[in-house]
Amino acid sequence: PYNRVIDKVLDLVALTRADIYITPVFALLTATRSSVIPMKDKRASFEAVGQYELMGRRPIACGTDAASVLRGFGIDHIETIHPSARGLTFDDRARIAKALEAA
Repeated sequence: PYNRVIDKVLDLVALTRADIYITPVFALLTATRSSVIPMKDKRASFEAVGQYELMGRRPIACGTDAASVLRGFGIDHIETIHPSARGLTFDDRARIAKALEAA
């Protein structure tokens, strides 16, 4: 589902995957879907990896977790839904395109 949403978003804004760079704000996997990741772990992951990938770019925070990490570090960002948000159609999730256009 995630890739289908990203493809719809890119179609909406006339970009290709080669035109963008997607990376997680924090790089952590949970044992089960929707498990809670402690904020201290998300912050540590961002400090170890994510902050270095920004390279002066304004990030688009897909989801509340990403937005809370960026807010915690005082990083200006654009907030939108996560591409794998539940309960929405692929077209609804593709509204990420508005955030991409704003960046």
